[in-house]
Amino acid sequence: MRLKLAEKIKPRYRVWLHRILVAGLITVAIQLIFLYVKYGSIFVELHYTSGIEFTFTFLYFLSLFSIYPRISRFLHSPVFNRLESVYINILEGITVAMSTFLLITIMKILPIWILLLYLNARYEDLNASFDIDALRRDVIAHAVLGLFIYYFVERERIRKQIQAEALRYAQLQKEEFKGQLENLKNQVNPQFLFNNLEALDSLIEKDPEEAVKFVNRLSYVYRSFLDREQELGTLAKEMELVEAYIYLLKTRFGDRIQFNMKIPPEYLSLQIPLGCLQVLIENAVLYNEISREKPLHINISIHREKLIVSNNLYEIRREKTSGAGLKDLIERYEYFTTETIEVEETGKELIVKLPLLKVEEYNGSFE
Repeated sequence: MRLKLAEKIKPRYRVWLHRILVAGLITVAIQLIFLYVKYGSIFVELHYTSGIEFTFTFLYFLSLFSIYPRISRFLHSPVFNRLESVYINILEGITVAMSTFLLITIMKILPIWILLLYLNARYEDLNASFDIDALRRDVIAHAVLGLFIYYFVERERIRKQIQAEALRYAQLQKEEFKGQLENLKNQVNPQFLFNNLEALDSLIEKDPEEAVKFVNRLSYVYRSFLDREQELGTLAKEMELVEAYIYLLKTRFGDRIQFNMKIPPEYLSLQIPLGCLQVLIENAVLYNEISREKPLHINISIHREKLIVSNNLYEIRREKTSGAGLKDLIERYEYFTTETIEVEETGKELIVKLPLLKVEEYNGSFE
């Protein structure tokens, strides 16, 4: 499972702001260098053509920064894994060179030529034309600079990103395998099964139809943990599991445990590590006294794209197991996002805030 995660995805406006800033700085630097080479000083009176040149140079580099990352990531993707590196390098060189000169033509030469035709047609006495020598120098300079940016900046950056992604993927696979083993130890544990079978035993005598429903929900909960193939899932999928799990708890504890859930529909498509809500609910049940005098209240809500799980505290001393719990949940989150789980304990209440994730296609361009 190749994950392209939100934590690695800067908001698009930030990506484009970065591109615009870099393209602008390079364009200004080039224009100043050309002025100095041509006039011996950068403090000269500028012609209107300088503004035109500046605009299309800026657009050229902005396009460059958008296309180069896509070329690099595509040519270093698994599609070309079977090719020898020498052929990939040749293909890469041809693709980059053609793209560079095509961009120069489309983003600089062609627009300026069309603009000159328009100005000459509108103003008969203008007679504006290309300076062929200046155009030749301009094309060579832009092409060399573009190729330099690709081979010494963008290509190296993408290579490091791919290596980092491969390492993260290997770590994630290891963590996923570890998580599967822990799930078998902790979710399919004899005590949990015993408690539910005990509840089922009493339910069979009182309400056989409800007992059938209880068995179906219990089967669904276990099957969800055993058949899990993905680490991430939608909040909607997680809530389906939680509702089944809550049903089992309500059957066991009755009014001694209360749930209050407020999940706006627009957040259900966001991603979350599967099973994390069950871990928090299980911890609340495991480490708190639950009685009619001291009922357990668990609240699940969302605020600013964070899933908030809180419960009142009637803690009892109990030796904590090694698998489930906040520590493991925090470690799982580290593989998906740089955002951290927030834990707040007030003495009367435990509040845990889980970041919700947006999984999109990675756009790694000058970030």
